[in-house]
Amino acid sequence: MSAMFDNPNKTYIKSNAGTIMHLLWFVCGLLLLLVTGLCAFVVFGRDDTSNYHFDTAGQFYYQLTDDKATLVAFTNKDAESFTIPATVNYGGKDYAVTVIDNHAFSNNNHLTEVIIPDSVTEIKGDSVKQTGAFSGCVALKKVQLANGLSRIGAYAFKNCLALTTIDFPSSVQYVDAGAFMGCFNLQAITLNSNSILGEHCFDDCIKVDTLILSNEVSLDNDKRQVLAALPKLSNFVTNGNANYTVMNNCLVTRTNTPNDTVVLGGYRAPVPDNIKCIADWAWGKRAAGLIYVPSTVTDIGANSFDKNALKSIYTDAAEKPQTWSIAVPVYTGARAITFDANIDGVAPVTSYVYQNGAIEIEPTYVELFHDVKNGNPFKQWNRVGNTYIAQYYEDVATPTDLDELEDALDTAEVFKNDEDKRLKFTLDFWEAFKTLYEQGKYLRSQSTPNQYLVQDLTAQLVAVNQQINDATDTEILESTDWTVGLKNLLNAIDQLDPDDLSNPEQYAALATSISEADILLENSAGINADTAQYRWKELRKLYEKLLVDCSENGLLQREIKTCQNLNRADYNADDWQKMQQALQTAEQIIEYNLTDNLRVTTIRKNLLVARNNLCEVTWSDAVTKLNAWVSVCHDLSEKDYEKNGYDRLRIELLTIVNKKLDNNSAVNAEITNLQNRYQNLVPANDYSAYQNHNTGILNKKSIPFFITAVLLFTGAVAAGAKAASLKKQLRQTQE
Repeated sequence: MSAMFDNPNKTYIKSNAGTIMHLLWFVCGLLLLLVTGLCAFVVFGRDDTSNYHFDTAGQFYYQLTDDKATLVAFTNKDAESFTIPATVNYGGKDYAVTVIDNHAFSNNNHLTEVIIPDSVTEIKGDSVKQTGAFSGCVALKKVQLANGLSRIGAYAFKNCLALTTIDFPSSVQYVDAGAFMGCFNLQAITLNSNSILGEHCFDDCIKVDTLILSNEVSLDNDKRQVLAALPKLSNFVTNGNANYTVMNNCLVTRTNTPNDTVVLGGYRAPVPDNIKCIADWAWGKRAAGLIYVPSTVTDIGANSFDKNALKSIYTDAAEKPQTWSIAVPVYTGARAITFDANIDGVAPVTSYVYQNGAIEIEPTYVELFHDVKNGNPFKQWNRVGNTYIAQYYEDVATPTDLDELEDALDTAEVFKNDEDKRLKFTLDFWEAFKTLYEQGKYLRSQSTPNQYLVQDLTAQLVAVNQQINDATDTEILESTDWTVGLKNLLNAIDQLDPDDLSNPEQYAALATSISEADILLENSAGINADTAQYRWKELRKLYEKLLVDCSENGLLQREIKTCQNLNRADYNADDWQKMQQALQTAEQIIEYNLTDNLRVTTIRKNLLVARNNLCEVTWSDAVTKLNAWVSVCHDLSEKDYEKNGYDRLRIELLTIVNKKLDNNSAVNAEITNLQNRYQNLVPANDYSAYQNHNTGILNKKSIPFFITAVLLFTGAVAAGAKAASLKKQLRQTQE
């Protein structure tokens, strides 16, 4: 009976279930073995040298590759100086620091000095984003580069605004594009190797004036092209380099024919005599305005001069050498010029110009060349038939010239002593007129005055005399009425410094008159011309008497000394020239004792104003500085800074773009605003999430292995559970 109820498939089930169960147990064991291996690898065996690690001193993050370390990020934002270590120790092993990554120190605004060890072979940069390892370190003044350094990456030191000198070690092979772009306070560059200089690596380095060469350096065409961007380079130091010598602020080759080629020309330096060739990229931007080139030069490189900087060439040749392929006008030393063709259609010749074979009318010779070569200034071309003959001023003024000057001086003296005439002009105008008069008197007193100077001064005096003679009350003070003139005078008096005035009683009287004038001006609608004119004259007399009675000679001499001690290279060319003109007049007053005190006071005030108006950089330099700051701030990464400060900086940048900046004050104000925004940025630590002091701890790259181990472990548990279920089922079947 029991045989009837036996399961006919029992043997089959038993056989198959046993096979599956054994297979599942095998899979379970294999998976558990894999999980154990992965866990051991993750926890004990993984040395994640590609992660970021914090140095033991807590100042920077680094990354390990093989036996080398890369300094990734400097985190001590308050440090002013830092010496990069030659090695870092990780897991009991030393790794040489060989690379500084492309954002390691960027935009650090406190760091002033960095010393780089000899272990470092590369300072990286990002040519796409135009940022580098030290870009935007605006306070960085000194960098000691490693002797083992091979490559300075693109834009590595871009906009390091405080950097003044850079000394390239002999090991440097590559200086990549834009490496020192915008380092506008850089003054000296030392080349110790024949490194390859990338394009634009010194762009906007507007103050570099010194280039120092080691014995082995050779300035090939590519190097000269890069150096052509340095507008003020004028001092060359060869250090015994046998390839070059220095002549007239030019770097010249020493070849089989000594001193025959200018390799680099200094800022506005003339070409030395007896030179035969001018190399490509010799001057670049440094040939500003006019340059003298001797007729011995037979070859001028196509890119020798920046076409936007050089306006003309002067040569002592009688005509332009045929071998010169120059796009700018060439003025020659020709005394006579004969035209082959009919010249009736040619405008009056004031100077002779060669330009692409054509004759053009240019400014007069005297405007361009009177200080180029010794001798008297060019006066005019005299035409005789088809020939123009150059006429020059005589060495000494003729009796006719002196008579004309005497007449102009007599007229000026009458005006000078006429109070009514004097009071129709501003004090500045009248003092300028008296300066011209004094210069004429001094020139007339000389035994052999120069003809050109006499004729030029006579022409100026005649013009000013005519202006004084023709003046009417309606043209008073270059305005339309006496009321406006009174306001202008009060403004001039307001500029006086009471500490400079030695007569308090007269100053008190002046103050009383000022109060009366102020009361009149408060009711200016009711002032008639006679009342305003009377008050103007009384106030002007008090003002002038006060200045006359004050001792000004000592103050003037002190101001002259202050101006003489200023450095020309630091200031705007136009402003400097204005100050020099005032300084020259002041020096003449002291030298020739041309002293009535009013004149001394006025020139001192003019000189003081001119000095105070000096701008430390030219208009273009100020824009360069602003552009450097805009570039620094524009290149900042949003993720590196807290959002609010970063957003405010971006708004500041947009504001600058939309403004019309038309003067130095506006530009410098924006620079200050940007500096403040930049310095108030709060940095975000980008690397804290990747700290890894010990091996095997879960990190960015070990997490995938951990997840895999979890999945395998889950699979092993599932296989074990399935095998246990089959075993239970098999037992039940057997029963």
